[in-house]
Amino acid sequence: MHAILGRLHAVETPNLYCLSFRTRLTVQKWSPDERSIMSADGTVPMPRRYCNTFSSLNTLNVNKKSFLITFQSFSVSENVKKEFSIHKSLIVLTFGIAAYYVISIFFGAPIFENYSETLYFSVLMSVLTVYPLLWYFFFNDSLAGVLKVISDSKFDNSTESHLHSIILWTVIGAWVGAFPIPLDWDRPWQKWPITCCIGASLGNSVIHLIIGFSHVYNIYKDKRKTNRPV
Repeated sequence: MHAILGRLHAVETPNLYCLSFRTRLTVQKWSPDERSIMSADGTVPMPRRYCNTFSSLNTLNVNKKSFLITFQSFSVSENVKKEFSIHKSLIVLTFGIAAYYVISIFFGAPIFENYSETLYFSVLMSVLTVYPLLWYFFFNDSLAGVLKVISDSKFDNSTESHLHSIILWTVIGAWVGAFPIPLDWDRPWQKWPITCCIGASLGNSVIHLIIGFSHVYNIYKDKRKTNRPV
């Protein structure tokens, strides 16, 4: 990961946590007196940096260029260091795959044939819906928040609302994608679960585009308000 992205450095802004990728994914809180020794090229000393809560992605210093994407989203607890267990996340994803496999059978997937096709569909749905929830649990450290995303319609922040929309649109896309399967068109793309996978991917992509455009619009609107003369 470091070979691809270079070193990860925090930026001079509050409400920021620093990500470092090792055998375990770690979020490290930096104190004001800590400093990174060198920049990505290994020669330029970096000034002091600090961070409090996660509301922005880090600056990635790649080939002496910096990229910063900021999203005001949610706060994490004030633990100095938090670790994301890869083993636990794989266990959760496995349970998600098993749940989607059973749900697919309840909705009409073949029971005694096409095992691999149903498994592929379950893996896709688990990656598109369960994996984002794992990341939200990692940063927010609240099982109640994750359950609220799944079952509630009143959310504490925009991230919970966006996650709920992602799950909803992905599931609805997969459900709509099942409509062409029983039709007597005899097309190769009508086989299970091709249309369901396409529908789930389209639903997931469309809602991500909507969320992205809404973020850009809100940033543009906020900038216009701040630049408006009094």
